[in-house]
Formats: sequence, structure tokens, C-alpha cells
Amino acid sequence: MNLSINDRIKGSLMGVAIGDALGFSTEFLSKEDAIKLYPEGISSYNEIIIDSFRTQEQIGKWTDDTDMMIAILDSLISKKTIDLHDIANNFITWKNSQPFDIGNLTRTVLMHSNYLNNPIETAKKVWEEEGKQSAGNGGIMRTTISALWNYTNWNEIKQNTENLCKLTHYDPRCVGSCVIIAYLIHNILLNQPFTKSDIIKLGAEYHSDIEKYIELGCQPNLSTLQLDDGATMGYTLKTMAVGLWFYNFAPNYFEGIQSIILEGGDADTNCAVAGGILGAKFGYESIPLHLTEDLKDSEMLLAKIDKLLEVINIKE
Repeated sequence: MNLSINDRIKGSLMGVAIGDALGFSTEFLSKEDAIKLYPEGISSYNEIIIDSFRTQEQIGKWTDDTDMMIAILDSLISKKTIDLHDIANNFITWKNSQPFDIGNLTRTVLMHSNYLNNPIETAKKVWEEEGKQSAGNGGIMRTTISALWNYTNWNEIKQNTENLCKLTHYDPRCVGSCVIIAYLIHNILLNQPFTKSDIIKLGAEYHSDIEKYIELGCQPNLSTLQLDDGATMGYTLKTMAVGLWFYNFAPNYFEGIQSIILEGGDADTNCAVAGGILGAKFGYESIPLHLTEDLKDSEMLLAKIDKLLEVINIKE
């Protein structure tokens, strides 16, 4: 596709927010319940069925996935560089605003008394104290933006992605999964081909478990991912596999997001990650206009995206 870099970056960031807000419709539901509630899928936020978790106030809003991405975006606009301490401070400000949702590991790390003094070391300490088993998807959900800054320079993207993940999620599975998503988006932006072997080789730098989930993301049956499995629905490698699957098999942005929604599980995060990839692949103009117009605070986010485009000197 002959898309401009502007359209791809704008599509990627809005793709995260819109996917997040739509995916909220089936977050934590089983696939069976998701299909029962939305037999025809869901095409607008006002079709989201309210329950004890999905309140009227939250309908049409993004969740913590996009909030944390915006915390990084705001820092990039302000500092015009990757400033990890400024981003960490934005995370704290967001946490103190009493957000609607926040992951358990993220909360634990951000509440640590030493966090602002040394955020990465604090995240490492919390990971170690929890037996080095915490590999949730709280890092990967916000990683799209790390592929957009210095988008032509893979070495910088890789280093930045690692550090941004480690601000809360130190586990090498988390770091590796974030790097792979950034790698996908980097290559999409530059129209560069890559192979499954390239991704496997990259994942092997971080953890041996990553290859299995790369394979899952490259096979054609979405149900094989078992996105509503209670034991693994928030696992970073499963969310990575979702991103890969939709890069490989989604025909367009909207149909891709619809497919994830009907799988249930951690649907808002899965849709956010896939949305960032699909938005970059198919562009902003591929996203149905009403999903942007009806998204709460969309004008604010679009204005921030325009500022980011100015900062990195991308011209129409």
C-alpha cells in the first residue's frame, strides 16, 4: 500500500485507542459469552452492553492501555527525546489520578517508595521479589509508540523499547514481546519485508519460550490462541501472538478488531496491541470515521498526535 508515514503513524496510535475502547466490550468475558452477547459483532461504542464492570461512564473511553501510551506520548512531545525519568513521573501522575483500571504489577511497581529514584531497578526488584514469574501484558499494551519514535533506526527502537518496558515489567518475556511488536511496526512503516525466522531469531535473544508463541501467531486458526483461557489471558507472550496473528491474517483494521472482540479474554489489551499494528499497516483512513468521532477525548488525542508528527519532523 502506498501510504504516507503520517497516515501510518496516526493510524497506529489511533488504532491503539480505538481498539482499546472497543475491546472493553468483552474484556474478561469467555468466548462463549462474547458471542452470545454480540452475535453480530460490535460496530460502535454505544452497542457495548453495560454490566457490573462496564459502566455507562466508561463506554466510549479507552482504558489503562492507552492512558500509559499517552503518558509516553506526552513526554516525547515535551522533552523531544526518550526521557525515562520523565515518563516514569508521568506514570506516577497517572496512577495518582485514580484511573479506572490499572494492572496489579504496574500498581505494585508504581507504588514503590523508590520508584522515581530508579524506576527500572525498582521494577527489577519487584519482579525478583515475586519469584521472577510476573510476565503480564502491561508493558506490551503501551509499546506501539516506541516503534514510532526514530522509526527508521532499528537499534534505537530496540533499546528504547527494552527500557520503556522495564519501567514496570522487567521479565525478559515482557521485554522480548515488546521488542517483537516494535519490530513489526518498524518494518511496516518502512515497507521492509521480514520472515518468521527473523522474528524467531530476535525473540531468542530474550527467552526460549517466545518461539512457541511466534509459531502460534503464524498459524491460521485464531481459536488456537485460546484468548479467553483464564490462566493465560493476560500473559505477555499470548498478547504478542495476537499481534502477530493479526499482522499475518487480518484483512483490514475493522474486521481484525471484530475478530478479537469475539474471542473474549483480555480483549481491550489484545485489541490495543493489534490495533496499533493494523493501524500502521492499513493507515488512519482505514479506520471507520465514526469510531474516531465517537471516541471520548479523540480530539485531544489527535492534537497530541499532530504535535508528535511535528516534533519528529514528518511533513505531509
